[in-house]
Amino acid sequence: MRHAETEWNVQGLLQGHGDAPLTELGRREASEAARLLEAEGLQRIVASDLGRARDTAGIVGKRLGLEVALDRSWRELDVGPQLVGQPSAAVASLSGYERRPSWRFPGGESLDDLRARVRQALRRLDADPRATLVVTHGGPIRVLLAEAAGLKPDRVLEQVVPRAPVVRFAWHDGRVGEAVFLRR
Repeated sequence: MRHAETEWNVQGLLQGHGDAPLTELGRREASEAARLLEAEGLQRIVASDLGRARDTAGIVGKRLGLEVALDRSWRELDVGPQLVGQPSAAVASLSGYERRPSWRFPGGESLDDLRARVRQALRRLDADPRATLVVTHGGPIRVLLAEAAGLKPDRVLEQVVPRAPVVRFAWHDGRVGEAVFLRR
């Protein structure tokens, strides 16, 4: 699940590893997702340690009676300190900005870095058979959607991820299998 709406989402600002609080609508989105998830038989919740994901997971966990374990590996793509809190269009103005998976944001990470981080986090989840909800960000979900669709790494950013969607991913033999949106 992607975190619910934040104040910076509303303002069109890049969050990366920065943080902004959930809006009132965001808190309602998280509550609606929690109602949907009641029927899923979840046994644990893992969330990014960034406040927007942690708070979304907390709302869901309270309704489901589950504690939230935090994992830094599920953080958003690190866009570097100079872009946090800047308008989304600021990315295009970076000298040398390219959508190559190996291109690294100044002071941040590349899409390849994000993909490696998400794959490691999946392997840790795979070691525990409990039904798990991961509350994360658009970047990690884009990585998973692209892999589920069999797309090349340079197409990760093309994946559309609305706020607070719930996506069920199948994980087989070290690969993401299918992706099914339970809530868009």
